[in-house]
Amino acid sequence: MLLSGFISARRLGRFMVNKKTVFLFIAIVLGIVIAYYFFQTEEAKVRKKLYLLSELISKEGEEAALITAQRGHRIIALFNNQCRYETYTNSYSGSYNQQQIARQALAARSRFINLELKLFDISIEFPYKTRANVTLTANITGKTKIGEEIDHSHEIEVILYKVEKKWLISHIKVVEILVK
Repeated sequence: MLLSGFISARRLGRFMVNKKTVFLFIAIVLGIVIAYYFFQTEEAKVRKKLYLLSELISKEGEEAALITAQRGHRIIALFNNQCRYETYTNSYSGSYNQQQIARQALAARSRFINLELKLFDISIEFPYKTRANVTLTANITGKTKIGEEIDHSHEIEVILYKVEKKWLISHIKVVEILVK
């Protein structure tokens, strides 16, 4: 009887050590995540916005309407109230509000079964504390619902402004078509 009580106490002690170790591990991981989130450089925050846009534009297969609506809402949050868009064809150039941008992006996505936007060669400059000038290469690949394959690469300039501690896209300019 005494021996079984001793064994139970040892097991409980091991469990407590394991519990303390797990708690310490979780606290360290949580501390790292908090430090990463709060102490990111401005460049990292801008990159994060651009990669999020890439993720929201990309599509794999059919989506439920609710998922599409959620993506539209998240796209809105990446853009300033008014965003200037310039391209080699003047038919799409102009200023758009957040809702128009989301509508255009979702309409374009709806024509595809698969769509992927990859960003390369990202160069970020900060001429002012609240402005980021970005030059990047965007590669868009996908397959339309009618079976057409696309693979386009463009050099793009993006201007983001820091508004209420958030970097928002304010200007997009398609500089050059690299591959069509």
